[in-house]
Amino acid sequence: MGLRSPLLLVIPLSLLAIVSTVRLSFRSLRVFRNDLARRNAQDLTPIDGRGLPNEIAPVSTALNQLLGRLKAAGHAAQIETALKRLTRMSEKLRQLARAEGGRMQTGQSIDLRPLWFEMNPDTPPVTPADHPG
Repeated sequence: MGLRSPLLLVIPLSLLAIVSTVRLSFRSLRVFRNDLARRNAQDLTPIDGRGLPNEIAPVSTALNQLLGRLKAAGHAAQIETALKRLTRMSEKLRQLARAEGGRMQTGQSIDLRPLWFEMNPDTPPVTPADHPG
């Protein structure tokens, strides 16, 4: 009976010390998990992996690399979408120009020099002697 009393005290205290140590050592992992859980789908910023155990740090690095690739792919998709819109708009403008150009054809030549000089005021005027023709 003499050994039983100290063991009844030491075993629960040892168990409490072990549980506390494990909880404390996994605190950084819980913070990491909670940071991930709070993120929304659009948040692709890197995750702070400082303080993680050495066994988990490579997971944080790989996850941040994945987030970087997803962010780059998202930018590429946005650029591709914008280019598609521009292509459609330019095609519509070409169609409109063709339609407008067909109505404006009169068979008469138009002197565009006044328009040129209005748009380029620094250009010296051309006289008929400068351009025989």
